[in-house]
Amino acid sequence: SDARVRIEGGGKGLPISVFLAQGRGDVEILAEENRITGRKMALSGSASGGVLPGGGLDAGLELSFDYDYGKGLASCPALVLTVPKAGLTAKGTFEASGLGAAPRATFALAAAPFDAKSLLAMTGVSLPAMRDKNALSKVGFTLNAAYLENKQTRLETDLSLDGSPIRVTAQAATGEKTRIAAGVDIQALNLTGYLPPSGDSGAKDAGPRKKGAAPGQNLFLDLRVSAKRLDVDKLSLTGVELAGTFDGGVTTVSRLRTGLFGGSITASGRTDGRQPTTALAVRAEGSGIQAGPLLKALTDKEPLTGTAGFRADLTAAGNDQAAVLRTLSGTVSANLKNGRIAGLSLTPDILSAPQRLFSFGAGGDAGGDRKEGQDGSLITSAGLSANLRNGVATTRDILVQAPPHKVTGQGSINLPAQALDLRLTAHVAGVADIPVTVAGTFSDPSVTPDLAAIPAAAIGGAAGKAAKVLTDPAGAAKDVLDAVNPLNLLPFGGDKKK
Repeated sequence: SDARVRIEGGGKGLPISVFLAQGRGDVEILAEENRITGRKMALSGSASGGVLPGGGLDAGLELSFDYDYGKGLASCPALVLTVPKAGLTAKGTFEASGLGAAPRATFALAAAPFDAKSLLAMTGVSLPAMRDKNALSKVGFTLNAAYLENKQTRLETDLSLDGSPIRVTAQAATGEKTRIAAGVDIQALNLTGYLPPSGDSGAKDAGPRKKGAAPGQNLFLDLRVSAKRLDVDKLSLTGVELAGTFDGGVTTVSRLRTGLFGGSITASGRTDGRQPTTALAVRAEGSGIQAGPLLKALTDKEPLTGTAGFRADLTAAGNDQAAVLRTLSGTVSANLKNGRIAGLSLTPDILSAPQRLFSFGAGGDAGGDRKEGQDGSLITSAGLSANLRNGVATTRDILVQAPPHKVTGQGSINLPAQALDLRLTAHVAGVADIPVTVAGTFSDPSVTPDLAAIPAAAIGGAAGKAAKVLTDPAGAAKDVLDAVNPLNLLPFGGDKKK
């Protein structure tokens, strides 16, 4: 017989202030056969107010079904779910057996690309601002799920995320703790559009949490992710592999590997969110990375070239970036081979153009044609190691080898205060050992070479005249000091101090 239903409701203080549901279709009850069938069922509903912003949510559902309550069988050979304002039309099927005893069920659903951002907004889900305003506007999927009699759920999804294919597989089991094993396989995905807008300062400093307030206390997740290519702004990560777990507030990354600018990075880490302040630990190692292209991508400058590597073993505690920097402790080391540091000119003829000694950022030979990354002395090796304690990195073994010359040094970098205190010495073969002091802040560094250390009396001709000029505090030395700025070789380097 033709069945119709209409339900209206509303109230104050409820998650939804107003709702309307109505439907019609052919429903047949066969009591002798213990069956109920429905054909051409058309349901529609709308809800607004409460947690639903703006015009609320409108949805429709069309289906046919058979339910044999005697045998515990149910099937829905065709269903169509629509959310017109988001452009969503999803078609699927459903079958179940063992209802009332040991239930089993399968469910399939597929949708052509729709506006997922609009759908989430209609349901009251607030997303953070993203760089691309069209991000999440074309999301499609094919989903196959199964519920087994042992209370396990299996899921396979082929997702199209703004045109990028992603495959997700998962298996879940319920009990005292929900246990999920999931895998994500990505071909190529550009994440740039999903990043916060340029200039976004991010979240403000966060205070301690209440103990035990970390999410997922009753969840165990085993996650595996692989991606042939991930683009993040100007960085291209290749062959990405990640393996990790989340267990009741503790996140462990047992392995992270990626290719980056000709080299590779491996890392592992752990965060513990069960206490009021999150504890973090990270180990990372990189090798064979082309430093020039990497820094060009990060800073739009190429202050050095060569093959770079690093190691880091760090711990920290905090719920925001500032707190993490204040507690960051551990060890780090970095090295560079067979490259050039822009502006580092370790040659005896620096006395005929003294600004070339440490003219980082000025391109070395200020009076000549500069090709980025090609100026400066050839570096066979460069490196340093540092101990960090509460955000302050201390190093005693800065060494840059440019045979027959070299630079050595020591000092500290205060990350929370963004302050510098370095003492370098340029050992220029056949000329002198020239001390250089680097102080100030990341954005306003001051670089002061002790030019008086050059033995003018030991140098004749034009070079001698140049040395005498440099030792004259009222003369050209001021121009030299204005030209030097080695901090540009660091990703956070700023303009030279005026």
